[in-house]
Amino acid sequence: MKYRQTSLGVAVLACFSAYAADRIVTGQEIADRGAPFDLAQTRTFLAAGAEVEHTAPGTGNVRRWKQSPDGTLIASSRAAGGKPVTASGTWTVRDDGRYCLTIAWTGRDESSCYRVYSLEGNAYLASSQLQQNADRRYGQVVVSGLGVPVGAGVMSSPKATEPEPSAAPAEATAAAAPAARTYLGADDVRKEFVDHVVVHQRQTDGNKGQWDVRGNGMVYGANLSTNGKDTGNWTIEADGALCMKWRGNTVNGCYYTFRDGDHWARTTSAAPDAPVYYVINEVR
Repeated sequence: MKYRQTSLGVAVLACFSAYAADRIVTGQEIADRGAPFDLAQTRTFLAAGAEVEHTAPGTGNVRRWKQSPDGTLIASSRAAGGKPVTASGTWTVRDDGRYCLTIAWTGRDESSCYRVYSLEGNAYLASSQLQQNADRRYGQVVVSGLGVPVGAGVMSSPKATEPEPSAAPAEATAAAAPAARTYLGADDVRKEFVDHVVVHQRQTDGNKGQWDVRGNGMVYGANLSTNGKDTGNWTIEADGALCMKWRGNTVNGCYYTFRDGDHWARTTSAAPDAPVYYVINEVR
């Protein structure tokens, strides 16, 4: 598969917001005539403060969300002719250029990662594996209210044009800096959580859940807030990601673990400032 080279600047990226989200194409069309955004372009297009609208090609549902600087979002979805529903979630742009979402819809969790592509002046969220998804249909994505690119290190502020204050003493700066995260490696994840039952709370909606992670590769899950249950299989990646593949309606996902004060916490990426997705309350 070959992609056309592109040199989209901020001005060109902004033009994508001018199109209505009603265009649907196949993975083959994107592969033949489209071009993937690079990391910098994705972070500019889908920045903190962005208001995103996406039409799911399979259902016709119009999905909208606004991306907060802290990595959270509030999403709404309206089925054709139906009433809107809302849910909370998280967003991030990973270092490999993928745009990843987690949304806790009622009755199901969504956890997806996309590549952003340009095609004939429009933008699309699509699979990074287009050759394996040539016949799959993808909907256009429209972005407005663009904010500060992720990773820029500076958030928008009314005082942005004011003179910078004098630098604080080195001791005060060091004291105020938060402790750097250290994500567990594969061996430590296995030692701490395999053959244990983990009780955690999802930060997007407050729901409590339980994972019984067995040494034979099985995991038995329970949503303690809704009384839902599921079974699946777990794997541990080389970078320490604990990945769950469920057999029921639970959304598959990979999670990174670090120590946050007196408890463990989990994120959906290994970025140093990734929002916490699960807080672990108990390991037994």
